[in-house]
Amino acid sequence: MAKSPYEVLGVSPGATKDEITKAYRKLAKKYHPDLNPGDQTAARRMSEINAAYEEIKTGTADHAGYDGEYDAHFGQYSRDDIVKLSMVKKYILGQQYADALFVLDSFTVRRADWYHLSAIANFNAGNSITALRHARQAVRLEPENPEYRETYSEIASAGAEYGSWQEANGVDINGLGQYCSSLFACMLLCYCTANCCN
Repeated sequence: MAKSPYEVLGVSPGATKDEITKAYRKLAKKYHPDLNPGDQTAARRMSEINAAYEEIKTGTADHAGYDGEYDAHFGQYSRDDIVKLSMVKKYILGQQYADALFVLDSFTVRRADWYHLSAIANFNAGNSITALRHARQAVRLEPENPEYRETYSEIASAGAEYGSWQEANGVDINGLGQYCSSLFACMLLCYCTANCCN
C-alpha cells in the first residue's frame, strides 16, 4: 500500500509549513544523489521525497487516500471550473503540459476527471511519481471507468519499463548532474583563463 506524502516525510498531516520544510531538508540532505552517487535506492527515495513534498506544498496531498479509504472530493464544478477543464484538455492535446498543470493547480474541487487529467499532464511533464498517484486516485474515485484504469496501467508499466531499462543498461542518471556541474566548472575556468588573465 502506498504511503501518504506525510508518512514519506515523517510528519503528521497537521504539521506546519516550517515543520514540513525542515523534515524535507533533513531527508534531502540524507538521500540527495550528489551525496550518494550511484546509489539507486537513495535516488528512488529522493524521488519519492521530492514528490511527497511537492504534493504537500501544492495542496494535492490526499490525507486519506493512502490507507484504503479516499476522500471523494464531493462537490460540483463551477462554470468557471468547467471552462478551465476544457482549457486543460486543449493544453494536453497541444502538448503544453506546464500550462495544463498551471490551470489544474487553480481548482479547489478535485474529482476523478481532475486527477485523470493531472496524471496525464504530470506524466508528460516528467513528474512520473505524481502522475502515478493521481492516476491511482482517479481509479479509486471511479473504479469502473476504463479510460482511467487504462491510463493508470500505462503510467505504472512505463515506470517499471524505464527502471528495468535503466538497470539493464547500467545507466546512472544520478551522476549526470554531478558530471554537468563539473563540466560547467571546467568551461568557466577555461573562459576565465582565456579572457580574464590576459
